[in-house]
Amino acid sequence: MAINKSRVAIGFIVAGVLAVVFGTVLTFVGPLIIDDQIVKNTVIDPNNDMSYTMWRDIPVPFFMSVYFFNILNPQELLKGEKPMVEQRGPYVYRKRCQKDNITFHANDTVSYLEYRSYFFEPSMSAGNESDVVTIPNMLVLGAAIMMENQPYLVRLMISATFKKFKEGPFLTKSVGELMWGYDSELVEFLNSYFPGMLPSTGKFGLFAEFNNSNTGLFTIFTGQNDIRKAHKVDSWNGLTEQTGVPLNVSIRLQLNLYMKKVSGITETSKISEVVMPMIWFEESGYIDGPILTTFHTNLVILPAVMEYMQYGFIALGLLTIIIAFLVHHRARVKLPHSMM
Repeated sequence: MAINKSRVAIGFIVAGVLAVVFGTVLTFVGPLIIDDQIVKNTVIDPNNDMSYTMWRDIPVPFFMSVYFFNILNPQELLKGEKPMVEQRGPYVYRKRCQKDNITFHANDTVSYLEYRSYFFEPSMSAGNESDVVTIPNMLVLGAAIMMENQPYLVRLMISATFKKFKEGPFLTKSVGELMWGYDSELVEFLNSYFPGMLPSTGKFGLFAEFNNSNTGLFTIFTGQNDIRKAHKVDSWNGLTEQTGVPLNVSIRLQLNLYMKKVSGITETSKISEVVMPMIWFEESGYIDGPILTTFHTNLVILPAVMEYMQYGFIALGLLTIIIAFLVHHRARVKLPHSMM
């Protein structure tokens, strides 16, 4: 029996030593495995289907929430009274980003155009795009401020132009029209005779140029030979940038319009000098859903499991060795009695 216990003890010692060695090896190999996975999923490589698809068709949901400041007393405002407004919204839009015209270069960079599209989300909105609101007419009141110091005759001509195209000081339109554009004879006239004067080339809307448009030509580093450069912007529309590309973003902005009575432009009537709020919008993106699970698994769970495994094997090995020595010691203690 003592001989058998000695063999068991030796077996435990061997197993314990192997466990300690394996755990020790993991302390060195584990970080290398994790780093390799991180690099593999960070480098922009068309041969890596998962990471490349996630980079090309960004799965991170972006949402734009828009609030309008609806004017309740437009006629009184023209008489010089203080404006009364109510906040309407939010009107929420899901933003989809997709890269196109992707071209890889020999210097480990890739160029692309990123297109964005917005889709109304009724379930997340406090209203519909058919809601009608009244806001200041930027084309009229904004131009009036810009022409304030021009000769009086010029201001009269500007006012006559507004009247010809039936443009008043305020706009009463649906949310959808204000967001994505409405037909305006004045805008068509300005685009025909003064191309480039307005940011809008078709229908005039606050976000008309945002939808189904691209953000310009980006050239970024793939990180192929230097992971530290991965996703850094080399240039944008030919301009050198050297910045990073964020995944989680948050943008908040309020659009106000300074307006007042301008002599010669009768559309301004007796409007008192005031900074009028028009819209407030915010855009945010966050990691959620399957992509969050993937990142959490690769960057949180896997490293934690590797760490627990390496220390677990070392602890188990040491415990096994201690038990083996105890078994061996008891076997030696009982050996003289069995021989008697």
